[in-house]
Amino acid sequence: MPTKKKTPPPPPAISLSNEEKKLLGEYARRVWDEIGYDVLTCEMEQPIRERDVKAIPRDHVIEVVCDAGRLDEAVESAVKRARHQATQLAMLERLHAYMESNPRDLEKILKPAFPHERYGL
Repeated sequence: MPTKKKTPPPPPAISLSNEEKKLLGEYARRVWDEIGYDVLTCEMEQPIRERDVKAIPRDHVIEVVCDAGRLDEAVESAVKRARHQATQLAMLERLHAYMESNPRDLEKILKPAFPHERYGL
């Protein structure tokens, strides 16, 4: 008798704080700022329908913003920047702590950055 495969449980629902919702909205508006003109131009070039072609409904704007992965790309790009900045921040904090605790070692460490014996005009 074949055994039934268990389907994995769905991932737990993620709830967003108001601040996170606001941030997601900011990324969505940035995407719209990038693509909105083209979308509206394309809509205006379509044959006239019963609706007003000078404006499109909000749900259509949201759908267009979420399509084609643009919103995902915007958020992923922000995540990469934040990770890079966090890495840089951690490194700079280490450098600062080192400089404060080892001021005499700085000259030895910095000599390779200045390979010439004299500097001038």
